[in-house]
Amino acid sequence: MHAQNKNIAVTSTPLMPDVGPLLDVEAASLYLGTTTRFVRRLVEERRVRFYRVGRHIRFAKADLDDFLAAGQVAPISAVS
Repeated sequence: MHAQNKNIAVTSTPLMPDVGPLLDVEAASLYLGTTTRFVRRLVEERRVRFYRVGRHIRFAKADLDDFLAAGQVAPISAVS
């Protein structure tokens, strides 16, 4: 017998937040405008939130946006 997946509803729980579609390392590097090596270093140094799906690494866009916002530098205002 084969199990069939018929309209399985996935809901958000505290253990499984609704993060939307996940990006792989290559897509995350394109989103950030960096190399895949840089993204892999962010993961190794635990500088960005990521999800493990088996042996794969995935990212939520919201987490990448949070990473970008944390690195935002405000311009220096001119002193008269």
